[in-house]
Amino acid sequence: LEDLFASRPQREDLVNRNILRPDNISGAIAGAQDQLKKHIIENNLKDKLQHRPSPNELVEHNILKSTPNTAMSIQAAQDELKKHLIEGQLNHALSSRPTADDLVEQNIL
Repeated sequence: LEDLFASRPQREDLVNRNILRPDNISGAIAGAQDQLKKHIIENNLKDKLQHRPSPNELVEHNILKSTPNTAMSIQAAQDELKKHLIEGQLNHALSSRPTADDLVEQNIL
């Protein structure tokens, strides 16, 4: 019996291994405390889920790129097409803008 008492782990070791609780609360109260914490977390999660914005609202605020019914592969192709369209428009606008000499002749520069 003496050997068992001598080799038993210290309280700190049991707390570190989550066998004992760090506070001196009885088991029944600790169980109730754990249940209460679980219910609080559960209620917070339910509340956040109920108040989260709809996918349409996220699209309106530019958080989502498309409506939820559009497949991601189609959305990627649409984005690439828009990018090339804008790039073409920008290149056209840059190529047709007046030179610095033209602006000097017109007394703009």
